[in-house]
Amino acid sequence: MKFRPTVIVQPPIFPLTGSVFSDALRSGHGRALEHVKAFGADGLKDLIVEACVTSLTYDPQCEAARAPWMFSLVESANMKSRVIQTLATMLNEPTSADDRDMEQRSALLKELAAA
Repeated sequence: MKFRPTVIVQPPIFPLTGSVFSDALRSGHGRALEHVKAFGADGLKDLIVEACVTSLTYDPQCEAARAPWMFSLVESANMKSRVIQTLATMLNEPTSADDRDMEQRSALLKELAAA
């Protein structure tokens, strides 16, 4: 019989610290949304805006699109106007080398417009 190490998964401890919240945004974990719903987004709004304008997905072939999830986060944080203004100011900037950023911004704008 082979030895198999035991992996213990710890539930998140709320409220999340800034670095744990940032990690949750990067990995697409729902704990970021749970935190915002329960504790608000004070001190985290810049992280949320950055996650809206930059695709943090590791592999888009196996990860779902993040725009619907990001929209839920933005809406729960009451940041729709701020995200729209940020995305509008970026229209005049040169596009990034990563098409995923533009795809996410477009999809997020679609979600915001539909709301």
